[in-house]
Amino acid sequence: MRLRPLLLLALSCLRLSAVDWHHPLYLGRGGYWQQRVPVTIHNGAETEVAGKAVAVVVGSKPGQAPLVGARVEALRVVNEAGTEMLFAVVSAEGDALTKGPVPAGAMLHIPAECAGKGSSLYYVYFGNPAAWGVPDFLK
Repeated sequence: MRLRPLLLLALSCLRLSAVDWHHPLYLGRGGYWQQRVPVTIHNGAETEVAGKAVAVVVGSKPGQAPLVGARVEALRVVNEAGTEMLFAVVSAEGDALTKGPVPAGAMLHIPAECAGKGSSLYYVYFGNPAAWGVPDFLK
């Protein structure tokens, strides 16, 4: 899938952030998410974007989400206000992944909500061994 220049995705690999961690997250079962990755989505268009899926490549290169090996069941995507978002994890072959470890080359799809010529911040939480998988994913 080719993304239009409408959205330019910038993945910030900074592990520390001035924003407090969101807690509790859905189906955490009393556990805590030990890691999170901030994802900033920039909208270069004049018009607002609401729900357009943006794909983030999973891997260890700059601009990729360092989620290799994280359990899909323990992933959560949260916007800056703390609202949990539906998401999808798709393998490099195009198969939907709903459980097990996230492989390198997979894509994390996030429904972007972003004002025209603006930016939106999301957090991808992972690393909670007590978490159950979410019952629904982004289609």
